[in-house]
Amino acid sequence: MQLLTHSRMAVYRDCHRKYYLRHVRGLTPVAERHFRRRGSAFGLAILAVGQDDQDIPMRKIIEKSVQDSYKDEHPANTAEAEAMAVEAVRVYVMAEAYIDRYGIDQRREVEYDLPLINPYTNQPSMEWRRAGKIDGVITLGSRRWNDEEYLWARIVEDKFTSSIQKVMIDRLPLDQQTTEYVDAFLQMGWRAEVAYRHTRVPGIEPLKAKTYKTKPDLPAESLEEYAERLREDVAERPSFYFDEQILYYPDEHMEDYRRGRWHLSREIIDREDTESIDNWWMNTSKCADFGGCDFIPLCCQWEGAINLYRVEEPDIELSEETHGATTAGQ
Repeated sequence: MQLLTHSRMAVYRDCHRKYYLRHVRGLTPVAERHFRRRGSAFGLAILAVGQDDQDIPMRKIIEKSVQDSYKDEHPANTAEAEAMAVEAVRVYVMAEAYIDRYGIDQRREVEYDLPLINPYTNQPSMEWRRAGKIDGVITLGSRRWNDEEYLWARIVEDKFTSSIQKVMIDRLPLDQQTTEYVDAFLQMGWRAEVAYRHTRVPGIEPLKAKTYKTKPDLPAESLEEYAERLREDVAERPSFYFDEQILYYPDEHMEDYRRGRWHLSREIIDREDTESIDNWWMNTSKCADFGGCDFIPLCCQWEGAINLYRVEEPDIELSEETHGATTAGQ
């Protein structure tokens, strides 16, 4: 039985060829894209602060977490090493600022593996189970909803992004990732709200060395000086760097989502029954999204492109130990 995750559905919606390469052939790039690495490092640093029960300064916890996220990186040259060091500074400065703004909460990761229910018959799918990994959950106790008592949770969804645009905020009531997570809690007998937080990646660069004819030269800005300048800018412009939206999804929205998810799951099964790659057509309008598709070299048929990929289980982010078990609420 296959696992239907949000990321799997999102890939299929974006491009059928991308889905075929990732989830049918199991290909994944050997080298991780830098913007994904920094997003992961940012989230792990915040999680480390909330889970650490020792008397260690917050800044030290964050710095160590970020260092651990980058320790397996092997820059090819000096320029790449310097860029990575600057990126790490941006991550830990913004993680610090995030904690200063929102406080330390005891959030935890939650994985779920549940039956996929046909919304028309209330019967479980014979081909799919639904699964996922929620990066941040805070339990809030009992609350009433429509005159009934429910256990209540807050899902914290963090996006470490290069920009915060109005259109990103306006579309959040339709966000399918957090809708999927809220629906998982509903299936487990919980209600959930979403704290959707955008944090902007600083665009400020370290100051370079300058030489002058009539006054003393200025040396290049050190990473410590650069970090302090970033902290000052964030303190002066918090609304530029942060946005938080609290979302509650009405029952009608959830029902609409479940119907759409079911039809998509059936469409994928029907397409997977045909092995020909011709059945997995490309959506080239998505090639440039989010810094460019991982599979452009393969789709463009570059010579030796297959060597840029390895074969990996498509749902490797979900630990094998939790498959078949629900961890939320335990």
